[in-house]
Amino acid sequence: GYGTDAGGTCQPGKDSTHVYPRFYQFGAASYVNNYTTSAFQRVDLDIAKRLTAMYTHTWINSLGQTKTVTRNFDEEMTNYANWFAYYRTRIQAVKTVTSLTFTNLDDQYRVGFHTLSNGLTTSTAQSDPATFVNVADFDATQKTAFAGATDPIILSCQKNWHMLFTDGFTNQPGLPTSPAADQDDTVPTLPETVTGLTAGQPWPHPFREDPSASASNAASDYAMKYWVTDLRTTGANATDNVPGTTKDPATWQHLNFAAMSLGTQGKLPIANHRRGDAAMAAAVPNGQQAGQLGRRRPLARGDQRPRALR
Repeated sequence: GYGTDAGGTCQPGKDSTHVYPRFYQFGAASYVNNYTTSAFQRVDLDIAKRLTAMYTHTWINSLGQTKTVTRNFDEEMTNYANWFAYYRTRIQAVKTVTSLTFTNLDDQYRVGFHTLSNGLTTSTAQSDPATFVNVADFDATQKTAFAGATDPIILSCQKNWHMLFTDGFTNQPGLPTSPAADQDDTVPTLPETVTGLTAGQPWPHPFREDPSASASNAASDYAMKYWVTDLRTTGANATDNVPGTTKDPATWQHLNFAAMSLGTQGKLPIANHRRGDAAMAAAVPNGQQAGQLGRRRPLARGDQRPRALR
């Protein structure tokens, strides 16, 4: 939540007066101030009490249900060790939750992987934006090597997603060589008719950029570009038969983009963080240059070949 400088009044979202981030206890409401309810709880792990110590933690889950867990000394030590090894920093938390998510995938999915530069000077998959580990069926071999197929689109009806995890900042000196221009102001001519979207008219809320502060080549423009673009216009996979939904009505081969930014504030309301509508452009801050959500291009390469999930 966010709070005021004095008095400790808190609320879920940030505004002109509630500008200071407030930590809160796990399982507590985000707007509870940490004057009356401490944000942190001290737990002493005294080895001398190993045989007798018990630790009870109570919290409220996302369903509003009160939950309680009780651990002995060894279990509490294991809990602490797991946090220290897998969650104590942002990059560790991202790696851990991503790995746990991928654990549930099988060869019914196709997954590619690309890491961003962390100061490397040699040309590798980590430092070269044109180098990706190709998408392939997520079977035992792919899980080990993350390599395989040449073309990520192998079915005309498949859904394609690009997911970016980033701290939200960049050291990229300029735009990619294939700029997106301004994609999220007016609706272009779409490959197929979509009810509610009229070419030449402004994008409906929440997909339109701020008309009083328009920007080109923002991350939202890249997200929109690869949603409105038909990625396959010829060949065996060119039939526009991607299953459309109310959240994603595009039936042509397109790319959905999702970003998780740690340490920067987004634009979606606090109660509406889980959205899948169309290009998801609203999830990206307006005016944010493409590099500002990651060191390299956050979406597909210039040849319009997205990293895909089926």
